[in-house]
Amino acid sequence: MKKLALPFIIVALIIGTYEYTKEKPNIFIVCLVIILFMVGMFQLNVKIPSKFSDEDQENEIKDND
Repeated sequence: MKKLALPFIIVALIIGTYEYTKEKPNIFIVCLVIILFMVGMFQLNVKIPSKFSDEDQENEIKDND
């Protein structure tokens, strides 16, 4: 599924662009494109590591208390 993130985004952009060029775009296709785009973006964001490690987050929470 992780390898499909970029193709999801590209397909969503192509379909969305094509649909918006129509005089009356179909709302269901637009919603599907948005969902497909968001799933692809979520899969890409999962790969990005956290800015803080778990230890840094624990220390930050303790410092705030």
